[in-house]
Amino acid sequence: MYVIIILLILLLVYIVGKYIGERAIKVKKQFIEGMHLFDIELVAPCNAQCYFCPQAWDGVKRDKPVQTKELILKIIKDLTDLSKDGKHIGVSFVGMGEPLLKKDLMLYFLENTPKDVVNSFGLVTNGYRLTEEFVNNPLMERFKWVQVSMTGWDSYESIYKLNPDKVRKNLIKSSKILGKRLRIAWVDDKRIPKHELDSARKWYKKYLKPYGVKFNTTRLHTRGGHYEYPGAFDDMGVRNFRNCGIFKNLNFISSCGHILSCCHDVESKNKIGNVYTESISSILKNKKEYQKHHSGFEICKKCNDFSFVTEIEKNELIKKGKWPKWSF
Repeated sequence: MYVIIILLILLLVYIVGKYIGERAIKVKKQFIEGMHLFDIELVAPCNAQCYFCPQAWDGVKRDKPVQTKELILKIIKDLTDLSKDGKHIGVSFVGMGEPLLKKDLMLYFLENTPKDVVNSFGLVTNGYRLTEEFVNNPLMERFKWVQVSMTGWDSYESIYKLNPDKVRKNLIKSSKILGKRLRIAWVDDKRIPKHELDSARKWYKKYLKPYGVKFNTTRLHTRGGHYEYPGAFDDMGVRNFRNCGIFKNLNFISSCGHILSCCHDVESKNKIGNVYTESISSILKNKKEYQKHHSGFEICKKCNDFSFVTEIEKNELIKKGKWPKWSF
């Protein structure tokens, strides 16, 4: 009798868990499809030289290394027009460069963007210039999240070519101001000894976690095949362009004003449109048509970035036992 009761409880837990999981996927899908999401590359150069980034060996090929104020105002104008369709707009300052190399441009973007146009701002940075003075700027209140990429503990300086003590001090001070809006992203590179990750987590629990900061591990990307490494495709394989949620849901505007296939197009080969000469809304229509009639770009053949993974892909990976716990 007790065995039957236990089995029934386990079955109930399984059913409820499955329902919650499927519901979460559905809600996330509705949330993403109900928004216009943009990654804005204010700056193409970077102050770090990570060995797993194209910046370290080839650089990022853009016609202009930094966005102009003229371009920023054009982007804001187009986003204002786009917001009239009722969808929320999310903007993240991220790309192949370090956004905080041009803090003035970021603040200019924030100052000139009406609050009813962009509903959510985000920032991805290496943290070296995330100073207490900058974080205390009232305009920073518009950021819903700030993500700091961090990999290696003892080996941090050899990876980034940046002073780790300065970054860690910045994070400690920023955590007290940003709180749960701040998150740490540790790139999951298997060549970095596990004890370094343990050291980073121990430090995080002592100094950052008390303020609600999150710590996640993220996938080491091949950057569309620009950086291949042993085991890059072992766990999840190559991204399928047909189901690519990145190209479908995310719009990447480079430092020179081109909407590219995604941030992994480090050579600027896959130009969908030019914001200087075209409206963003017309470029987005072209993107939809492109995906209907094309099988992808050359970089898609060696892409292992499963951000914005589709429900189809996720279910297939779960069945194969290849869906990692750290994926989002």
